[in-house]
Amino acid sequence: MPFTEMELVWLLKAAGQKDVDIAVRVGSHDKTIRNIKKGLGRKSSAYEDGLEIMVSEFVSYPWSQLAHDQVRRMLGLIRTARWNDFHKSYAFSGESSFNLAMQIDSEGPVSEDDWGHALVAYAFKLGMQLSSLTAHVQHREGWEEAAGLMLKLLGKSNEDWAKVLRFKVAGNRIILVWKRTPHEKRANAEMRELIETSGYSDHLIGFNEIIPKDPVAPFNALAIASRFGNQDRYQDLYERLVKADGRYRNLETLEDPDFDTDFDDFRRWYRSNRKKVA
Repeated sequence: MPFTEMELVWLLKAAGQKDVDIAVRVGSHDKTIRNIKKGLGRKSSAYEDGLEIMVSEFVSYPWSQLAHDQVRRMLGLIRTARWNDFHKSYAFSGESSFNLAMQIDSEGPVSEDDWGHALVAYAFKLGMQLSSLTAHVQHREGWEEAAGLMLKLLGKSNEDWAKVLRFKVAGNRIILVWKRTPHEKRANAEMRELIETSGYSDHLIGFNEIIPKDPVAPFNALAIASRFGNQDRYQDLYERLVKADGRYRNLETLEDPDFDTDFDDFRRWYRSNRKKVA
């Protein structure tokens, strides 16, 4: 599955590449690479293709380049919310790949084509889950199965790229349910089971250790921990969030509408432990 520019740079860093080496290869400047690593509010740039090519020298994906390129295009349309274009271009291949993916034995050998169908099916069902168009409701069925299959297949690898993707897949699976559930009802047994069975907390740590400057992982994890009152996780998650985004160092002056009632229990803990926290 394609990665963001930020994720591509950090995968290269994990492979031992220096900022200046990456910059030379993609025709950029090491300052630009450092900015990409921070990633806050940064849109994809002309360097994404070069980073993809460079990463391919260090990573052997289990799917074909054709599948990789198609999913890159699919996710590009998802990022820009071009739902009609997405549906017209990929409804046939998406549903066809989903049907084939559901026949895969995740416990046995998985071929390159199997991986490709699982990847395309996941991307298509993700797009249909996110689409705001009622005409696409018929294609939303099968999302849980597609995401669950991807997590099983990704569990076969302990490489960095797989750790990143496990977090992204598990995160999407949870956040879609989370956002559709009223704030006051989020701390329910079904949500807790979904979080536990997805391995989301473990995937968070794997992702954050590879890409420490992306605040999405610790932010979402802290929101979930706060909703369930898991105070033993607050210190670690808060330190990770501050490292990723310094704005959260001083919560008294923070202006962030997304830092909402999900964080109420964490706020109470923070006020009681202000002298101890980062």
